[in-house]
Amino acid sequence: MTSNDDYVLQNLLENQMVDQAMVDAASKQIQGDETVVDVLVRTGVLKEEDILALLASVFGMEFVDITRLENAEELRNLMPGELAKKLGAVPIFKSGNTVTIAISDPTNFDILDSARYALGCDVEAMVAPRNQILQVMAMLYPEQAGDDINALLDGADGITTESGEVTEEGEGDAPIIRLCQSIIMRAFQSRASDIHIEPMEKRFRIRYRIDG
Repeated sequence: MTSNDDYVLQNLLENQMVDQAMVDAASKQIQGDETVVDVLVRTGVLKEEDILALLASVFGMEFVDITRLENAEELRNLMPGELAKKLGAVPIFKSGNTVTIAISDPTNFDILDSARYALGCDVEAMVAPRNQILQVMAMLYPEQAGDDINALLDGADGITTESGEVTEEGEGDAPIIRLCQSIIMRAFQSRASDIHIEPMEKRFRIRYRIDG
């Protein structure tokens, strides 16, 4: 989930969001490339949003919801899609000579330095959940969304509520619906006449026909 698992765990323990017994139990359930923090989230001990809100506070950043961003064309012009994908970040607004981006890993200090160097301006960061960043990235840069399509579709069969119950797909904010909306919105904004979806082995490519 972050690039510095030990630091995150230290803050979680210091803020009594977990205890050592929980950490020890999670360490025994690691699968593949997971970290202890990943297991704590996967098993429902903690929510990603709560961890990110804590880290945002530690680093003096704001934790934000970016699901309702507007002015997609302006935002898209603030950062190239290739850079957004490389950094795992998306632009959310610009004020003066400062571009503010949303990131999901405030412990990765290289993101801001890389963004400042690439964009040639001041860059500040706010913290948002990774799934929201992927959804905005799909909306702003649909040509970059293919590699992360599985992440965008996580949970598409249902939405987990705070009570732990799973509701039927069909809610207006279901990931698959948001994805389709972003594809159509991008086509509309680009004045495309056709949308072509090219399936591949583990992902797919979206192509738009513009100006005939």
